[in-house]
Amino acid sequence: MSNILLESSPVSNDAVTVSIVKLGGTYAAVQYHTIVGNEPSTNADTLFIWEAGPGLIPYSKTPVAQRALTKTDQEGTFAVTGLTLGEKCYCLGLAVGPSAKNVVAAAFAVPSAQLAAASVQPLSCSLQLDAGTSTDTVLVKLTTPNGYLGNTWNSVVRLFSGTFAPLASDQPGQPRLLSEVVVPSNDPTNMIVFDGVSLATGGIYTVGFYSDAKSWTTVAATLTFTA
Repeated sequence: MSNILLESSPVSNDAVTVSIVKLGGTYAAVQYHTIVGNEPSTNADTLFIWEAGPGLIPYSKTPVAQRALTKTDQEGTFAVTGLTLGEKCYCLGLAVGPSAKNVVAAAFAVPSAQLAAASVQPLSCSLQLDAGTSTDTVLVKLTTPNGYLGNTWNSVVRLFSGTFAPLASDQPGQPRLLSEVVVPSNDPTNMIVFDGVSLATGGIYTVGFYSDAKSWTTVAATLTFTA
């Protein structure tokens, strides 16, 4: 066993994000970013809109609107019209699938002529390599939005030998799956432990967080590092 020197080990992160471009009484426009290789319309990615206080995604509430993304671009802008929104705070959540439990990023704002949403920090998921990581045990801190029920909703974190987290289980030439861990609790922070692995020094590895273990297209965040 040897510890991975995090200071000298190249690490790159990616995550699904959403930000509000415009929000009015009858329309909303967002800037979205998903994981490389994702096709939002093909994979049923969905925008949910709730009336909600800032900073908390109301997963259990009925949304005032929801729209499936209609673009195949991994990132871009998406607009929704035909809404009826009042002068209240709204949560716009981006789901990596058709269900509200797939919402892994969100932004908040009040409809107005001059959108002032910057005061409320958008929410997303993240993966961080822990200092205790070694060539036979990989430790990763997973952070999800408050209210996200990672264990109840059967979310998983997967470790691959390769440069990306695949969006399918059977793609030719895709990174090899080394280990899989179900998110251990419903807390917003979880330590994910990949034990009994054997990383090659100098090898490139990727950790992927999937909101639904049964759907490989639900990648919400990735972490790529060199052992």
